[in-house]
Amino acid sequence: MFENQYIDYAADMTILLTYYKCKDDWKDEAKKMEAAYGTMLEKHVGRIEEIYPRQVNCVKMSIERLNQLENSSGTTTDEIVNCSGKMLTEIFVYQEDFWSGSDERSCCNAACGRSCGTGEEGALHSRDHKY
Repeated sequence: MFENQYIDYAADMTILLTYYKCKDDWKDEAKKMEAAYGTMLEKHVGRIEEIYPRQVNCVKMSIERLNQLENSSGTTTDEIVNCSGKMLTEIFVYQEDFWSGSDERSCCNAACGRSCGTGEEGALHSRDHKY
């Protein structure tokens, strides 16, 4: 079989995103099949967390923020789309290098020391970040 680090990375990110989608579907709609599938993916997610902590951290924080936005009144579609876009920006960066633009990416970049999660200090506000 053909092996390639970028294909492996894409597969790992697919597993990661699928796992969190399953968790969200279980939480929102109590879909039993999604819960079972998510449980099957857990062992892979543990491995992915060790290899790609920046991406995993960003996905976790973005999912938290998306849940906050979904549960608050007055949330605009743009806020939700921007949150998802920021998460995908981090996922599309396989590794930090010259081309990654790490000082211009979202606060989900673990190296910058800022939180994208909960609370006012961690809220995702596009005016506070360069993209």
